[in-house]
Amino acid sequence: MFENEDGEYWVDAAQGYYGEMKYQLNYNDQTSDVFDWLYVDYNTLQSAAAVNGFACELLHTGEHYDYLAKLTLEKI
Repeated sequence: MFENEDGEYWVDAAQGYYGEMKYQLNYNDQTSDVFDWLYVDYNTLQSAAAVNGFACELLHTGEHYDYLAKLTLEKI
């Protein structure tokens, strides 16, 4: 990931799925461990859920490509 002068970040797609990120939070003098974070669009989430036995329901969409989804294990 590369930061531009204006604060934007560019992600090198050759590194894997563009939504796979590593984060570390800082607040005052406290710093978290690095942790994995995944940004995934709804269609990709819905497809992955179906393949793995889950129903995926879109509950809410926001103004900035954000959404809330509900995953439910499908009955066998």
